[in-house]
Amino acid sequence: MKLFGSHKDAKHLTGKQYVRQAEDTTSEESDAQPQPQEGKKRKGWIAFFIILAVLLALGAGGYAVMKGYIRPPEINPNINPDPGDTGNNDQPNPVDPADPDDDAPAGRYDHKYTFLLLGCDAVSGNTDTIMVGTFDAQKYTVDIVSIPRDTMVNVSWTTKKANTLYGNDNVERAMSGFSDLLGYNLDFYVVVNLEAFVQMVDAVGGITYDVPDVEGGGRGMNYDDPYQDLSIHLKPGTQLLTGKQAIGVVRYRKGYTNADIGRIGTQQDFLRTAASQIIANKNSIKLKDIVTIFLKYVKTDLDYGECMWFAKELFKMDAENITFHTLPGKYDDAVSQSGKYVSYVTIYVNEWLEMINTYLNPFDKDIQESNLNILTRNPSTGKIYSTSGKYAGSASWGN
Repeated sequence: MKLFGSHKDAKHLTGKQYVRQAEDTTSEESDAQPQPQEGKKRKGWIAFFIILAVLLALGAGGYAVMKGYIRPPEINPNINPDPGDTGNNDQPNPVDPADPDDDAPAGRYDHKYTFLLLGCDAVSGNTDTIMVGTFDAQKYTVDIVSIPRDTMVNVSWTTKKANTLYGNDNVERAMSGFSDLLGYNLDFYVVVNLEAFVQMVDAVGGITYDVPDVEGGGRGMNYDDPYQDLSIHLKPGTQLLTGKQAIGVVRYRKGYTNADIGRIGTQQDFLRTAASQIIANKNSIKLKDIVTIFLKYVKTDLDYGECMWFAKELFKMDAENITFHTLPGKYDDAVSQSGKYVSYVTIYVNEWLEMINTYLNPFDKDIQESNLNILTRNPSTGKIYSTSGKYAGSASWGN
């Protein structure tokens, strides 16, 4: 069974004076491999789209209403490409006569919007923070799933990690790659600059947060890296964090026994805390500063009026209706490459399908394994395989 998708064309962006459009650089057919730099701790951070959007609406809502910009984005019900393919098929979804439950094409709910949030690595150009989510404008809920940066993906280059999909500023490749993992095309993307995080926290007067004692013994979080101009020295406990301190909290991962997975948990907790505080203290926030930061640093294929609509709708939510999840998988997997073992996260397909269909799926039928294009490890044989049966690179990779 194939499913509808709604991958938005970049030409849809009309508010160029408000939102910067990401550059189209590398072709989908390119085999060039975006390589992370070895031996360097990559810069990691959290995307603040929900908070940014809410505050943007408050700060510039009057102007948007005056201009008539506020409107929901269009959802294009195009068929998701066959798993492993790169092109879109705009023909009607065929009915599978062998499947009695598949007597009609999958329908797209018009009140569910799907999105990709990316946080760029300023060192290598890859993405360290990756989230996919669904906003339900009927129930006023947002579900966000963090995808570990080392998640194995079906790509042609040698380092088959999720954080390489956006390499060289290639938004289209990233959208296609994460749509493969989900089984449907995402509606829109948001890429936030690292500097926006620091300035955003400062603009809202800081965030009061309970810093975890990751290192134990009251040491909290400590890490120095002159290469990244990074100096993290935070005592544990509840405290008001500046932007620079907050970026330290969400970038720190050295002391976690489970490395990136531990950092993801802290990132989610910090974002949940920040969202709650910002919504509660909206009347005391300098909104013009927030708008300036948003417009300067965020890349998205949403135009200004669509951002305003999302902001207006999200502002109707309670903070507790923003929930976070993490992609299920073997977080300590590894694959032999060039004579050494490289760490990977391999997806548990059945558990991932359950998470997709419970929290993310914008269709009226369940996503099936046949809709996915995932490279992962077979739990029975231990071999790497493709759920679609198609390999972007060599079928012997990893085996």
